Amino acid sequence: MPQTAVARAFLLSLLLVVSPLAATANETALGRIAQEALDTFLATEGIDGGVLAIRDGETDMVLASGIAERSTQRPVTALTSFYAASAGKMAVAAAILAYVEDGILDLDASVWPLISDLPDITQLANADVVTLRQLLDHTSGLPDYLDDAFFEDSLDDPTKVFTPADALHYVYGIDPDFPPDEGFEYSNTNYVLLGHILEKVAGSLEAALETKVFSKAGMRQTSVGRPTDTSVAAHGYSAGLDMSELAWASALADGPLTMTAGDLAQFLDTLFVRKSILGPESLRDMTSGSGQEETYGLGMGLEEDAFGPWYGHSGGYDGFESDTRHYPQTGTTLVIMINGNQQSEETFLDTIAAAYFNAQ
Repeated sequence: MPQTAVARAFLLSLLLVVSPLAATANETALGRIAQEALDTFLATEGIDGGVLAIRDGETDMVLASGIAERSTQRPVTALTSFYAASAGKMAVAAAILAYVEDGILDLDASVWPLISDLPDITQLANADVVTLRQLLDHTSGLPDYLDDAFFEDSLDDPTKVFTPADALHYVYGIDPDFPPDEGFEYSNTNYVLLGHILEKVAGSLEAALETKVFSKAGMRQTSVGRPTDTSVAAHGYSAGLDMSELAWASALADGPLTMTAGDLAQFLDTLFVRKSILGPESLRDMTSGSGQEETYGLGMGLEEDAFGPWYGHSGGYDGFESDTRHYPQTGTTLVIMINGNQQSEETFLDTIAAAYFNAQ
């Protein structure tokens, strides 16, 4: 039986333990079951370490397992930070929408005046007509800069911090996937441009995120680009290699954040429960699918399972994976962050969601 199937079978067996507790379950019982599930998931999938966060109005649980760094055998703790990869797009989208609320940006106006200063930008198809909304929801038709050439150059110089101009050169002269708003294609190029726009508005991507997101959510263990203190950061491993420097050099807005699972859960809780980052209209925009793709809003995935609709975003890069879910009907947030690339964290969150809701 494949490893993923073994993990799924074991995790589902844990639900048989959860179900009889439904009437009397408490945070201690849930924590015990979730910790066992996390330990088993990591061991079965061959992942060094990870953190699971579960948050609602009564529960604020962060569970850690495994090691953060092979060379020192440093253990993962609740305060270990992980590269979040594309899960960071949610924070970038929130910052953009906050500036829209301020009247500084316009969701449905052409972004050309904000990006026309980029070198050779006239070589980027559709760039002169796309809007903020089309960048946010991936209906711009812009091709993705994350191609083989980019990855080869990144591996040649893992510590190089690419600028938006650097990244965009990989898609100059390439035909668009489609005219704006006539299709959906997930493209990291969209968020590279959004990062440049935030730099224009706030002076830097970091300043924009700090002002509009981090400070409002109390995210004190989150950094843009390389962590300020790598001694508390998880190293990411892929094919037996330490890929941490490559991930930490990723400071573009398509995946700029290294953070703790607790901070990521805090962000979603502040955004959707406390509602102190964005107002009601912006939240509706963020959580509404486009006419081209109903399962993706403005920087936010929109899904539904047996326990109701949920919002979130996954992320993956060499050595790191993350996945998130926020169930708006109950105010429940689930976050998993790991320092490996098995890409089976979605199945794991299915199991944790079942354990959580069956224990209520």
